[in-house]
Parts: sequence; C-alpha cells; structure tokens
Amino acid sequence: MASQVCTGEPLFTGSGVTSGAVLPWREVRLTEEGEIQVRGDTLAKGYFQQGEVTPFAGTRGWFNTGDQGRWHGDQLQVCGRMDNMLISGGENIHPEEIEQALLTFPEIVQAVVVAMTDPEYGQRPVAYVQTVDGTLNEPFTKERLAGKIAKFKVPVHIRLFPEQVAESGIKINRRFFQALLE
Repeated sequence: MASQVCTGEPLFTGSGVTSGAVLPWREVRLTEEGEIQVRGDTLAKGYFQQGEVTPFAGTRGWFNTGDQGRWHGDQLQVCGRMDNMLISGGENIHPEEIEQALLTFPEIVQAVVVAMTDPEYGQRPVAYVQTVDGTLNEPFTKERLAGKIAKFKVPVHIRLFPEQVAESGIKINRRFFQALLE
C-alpha cells in the first residue's frame, strides 16, 4: 500500500489540508481514538524475515498506521502522529495542530512543539520556532494563537530555535527539542 492511500484534489480546511479521497482497492477507517487504519488488496502481507513472512496487519486485515486523522466528507486529513500526542489536564493535544497554527504567522518559518512535565496538568506544550528575523515577541504570539486554537493548547513557553539549529538547514528532529527542553 506504501504511503499512497488517498489522492486527488485536496480540500483546504481551517485545520489544514486533506490528503484527497481513498484510492481503489483500499479501505480506510478511524478508530475511536482517531487513529487511521488501512486495509485492502494493495496492503503488503508483512515483514520478510529469515525466510518467513510475519504479518503486520491486525484483526481482519486492518493495519494501524500510527497516524491520527479526521474525515472531511469523503476526504481524509492526516493530523499528526498518535505517538506525538500529549495529555494535559485530561485533554489530548496533538503538537502538529499547534505547529500548523504557528506556521500561519508570516514571521514564523519553522515550528516544533514538545511536552513539558507539569505537576498539575501532567504535561504542557512548549513551542520552539524559527523566525524570519531571529526575534520573537512571545506574549504577542501567544495572544494571536489563542484566537486560532483552544486556550489549553497554547504553549506555556514559545522559544526561538537554538542558533546552531536555525542555521543548519537540516530536517527538524522532535527528539532533539524534547532533550533540549529536559
């Protein structure tokens, strides 16, 4: 099945862009938690190891992708990875939603959100951003975010990328920023 499960003209929604409609010979569904599951004739049989195929599809042929999604009519929107989700005060927060909101600001060119341990809420989001001019007005950015995402999702801190990362041009590594926070 590879990564091509949906395609077509995307819909641009208030929360992002869809991946298109489901292709032939593929089925897609969402679990109660919003995880995307796929199955169909184009799904691989499993992993080939030591001369044997080890199936990776779960019950009735459904494969858990690890991605979180939502439907917009017949089009699927991928919202983020299930393993990136943090829980704050009992609320599920997907860092990708906050990152997408930050990237709507013209001065922000990159964003990554990680979880900070919090004694009261369990976890709270912290954002690292790279800006066009290397400066950041944190209170103003938080105020603008409050109009785009739920208040409990607004990061407790918004910090600039470390200079060496901002200048490296490499792909953002969420684990690096999590370690930096800790």
